[in-house]
Amino acid sequence: MPSRSFQVSWQVARDAQFQHVVRAGSATALPDSAHSVHVEVSGLAHGREYWYRFRTGRWLSEPARTLTAPWPGTTPASLAMSFVSCANFEAGWFTAYRRMAEDHPDLVLHLGDYQYEGKGRTGLPRQHAGPETMDLATYRLRHAQYKTNPDLQAAHAVAPWLLIWDDHEVDNNYAGLMPEKPAEAPTFAERRTVAYRAYYENMPLRRASIPTGPTMQLFRRIQWGELVTFHMLDTRQYRDDQACGDRWRTGCTDADLASRSLPGATQEEWLTKGFRTSSRSAGTLARPRVRRDGGSSRPGTGSRRTRRRRRPSWPRGWRRSRGSPRRRPSG
Repeated sequence: MPSRSFQVSWQVARDAQFQHVVRAGSATALPDSAHSVHVEVSGLAHGREYWYRFRTGRWLSEPARTLTAPWPGTTPASLAMSFVSCANFEAGWFTAYRRMAEDHPDLVLHLGDYQYEGKGRTGLPRQHAGPETMDLATYRLRHAQYKTNPDLQAAHAVAPWLLIWDDHEVDNNYAGLMPEKPAEAPTFAERRTVAYRAYYENMPLRRASIPTGPTMQLFRRIQWGELVTFHMLDTRQYRDDQACGDRWRTGCTDADLASRSLPGATQEEWLTKGFRTSSRSAGTLARPRVRRDGGSSRPGTGSRRTRRRRRPSWPRGWRRSRGSPRRRPSG
């Protein structure tokens, strides 16, 4: 796009034909933010469908559907929720996004790896455009390539999204400020800065998540009436580096250190407090990693023995909450 600003008008309506517009306004799309706009609309009714669209010049977006959360203190009869993760453009087709849109869910959770950072490779169903994402231009290009996919567009247009990230939005298996390749550590803070910036530009996130340098506030709590509380976890930005050279190794004592943390001390305290003080709604942990028997489903996240030792710290806090003692985190 030209390196100048554009005025973008927006509308929110009670119907897909926009016969009953309830909110409208405009925002300025700036070249410094890749011409993205983030609109936060207030004054909408709780627990109902709305449709929204954007216009700039002679271009009008297709209507998209959203759903507001139920009124606090009320319990909806149900919640139709879909979740997805690990969407590598090169590895196959995004048919799952299309089927998800056809299911017409109330809410979509994306649990990380929205896009992959690797350079384009031959011999695969599709090919990434450009080299490995290392700077702002290449991260923006990669997001733009993913956003052109009609199946992903359909999934975005069918329901509101809650998102967290994993590693590939920045760099494979990074931990805090440690990249996959230790030799790149001196410049990794800058890479994380531009990756977080491009992520915010392209994701449906509130202003509270605007990144500051290499940091971004992503962990948060969302209440869906009294039915469920979503604890959205950031398990990349604050984690300790993988122990034992990021390998399965016997006799490595570093993996057993009780001081090691995946979410970091601040987020762990926030999560435990949320378990103890939340309402009686069910709690859902939204996180990238699937754990079985306290272990990791793949190498690179510490030893299975360490994860068994550390696992009880959060559920103990949860069991002391005012909710059911049988409640268990899911996701």
